[in-house]
Amino acid sequence: MQASLKEKIITSVLVVMGEDIVHYLLLGSDPQYSEFQANSLLTYEAALYGKTRGKKLFDMGGGIPGGGIEQFKRNFITDDGIWKYYAIKKIRNKKIYDIFVKKKTEIKNQNYFPLYRG
Repeated sequence: MQASLKEKIITSVLVVMGEDIVHYLLLGSDPQYSEFQANSLLTYEAALYGKTRGKKLFDMGGGIPGGGIEQFKRNFITDDGIWKYYAIKKIRNKKIYDIFVKKKTEIKNQNYFPLYRG
């Protein structure tokens, strides 16, 4: 989904729909247009889009506790709408995973998963 102003895309969001869930994956915007709050509008529209298609949950994912992304996401829910968030850390193909790790020139965070993104 995209929000435009005078034919210029100012915000885009990527959502993926499962059987009952809309997974809110990525949001990007042009900071020159932040005054229009297109991020908020597009997030709301993405939730409505899922609802009109019978989806029961809008999963916005997690965020660093107290961070800006978490604060943004909290604007769209009530306290009882917060669920514990879990990340599964499973390597499906160790051979390919090891190739990615070896290609990484510097790993700044040894505790990050996947390691090649740390």
